[in-house]
Amino acid sequence: MSRQGEGRAASPEMDLLMWSVVDSSPDMLCLLDVSGEVLRVSGAEELILGYPAGTLVGRSWTSLVHHDDLGALQADLDRVANCEVLRFEARLRLARADGSWATVSMRARTIFDSEGAPMAIVSASHDVTGELDREQKLLKAVAAAEQRASSCRG
Repeated sequence: MSRQGEGRAASPEMDLLMWSVVDSSPDMLCLLDVSGEVLRVSGAEELILGYPAGTLVGRSWTSLVHHDDLGALQADLDRVANCEVLRFEARLRLARADGSWATVSMRARTIFDSEGAPMAIVSASHDVTGELDREQKLLKAVAAAEQRASSCRG
């Protein structure tokens, strides 16, 4: 049994339809070369990072990454380039256009050329900034409640 669409050449209309689907995702979907240069990016770059659509194309992904997170990401990119891993996951802080930081959970997968060499990386980055903020507030509230409870006992 063949998969639907297998063997059919992509038409310009299908390419447009596919990019419309990609652009409607709330997650930032990127196509990077193996060095980390942005080749394509979905419309969520504006939603998550505040950059106008297309602004990140041609820019190094690592230039957006917080200094403290850069070493681990660079190591992952190096492992992809050396065919040591096919996929990786990372939690990164990325620079927003306004100078603040967005924390994203990123999943990435290697794309290979016809000779089996890594040619690109496709990544999906989900903004977890709000979740982390809520988690920090909850931890502070729990700590304050524990402090009040211990002062009542003692």
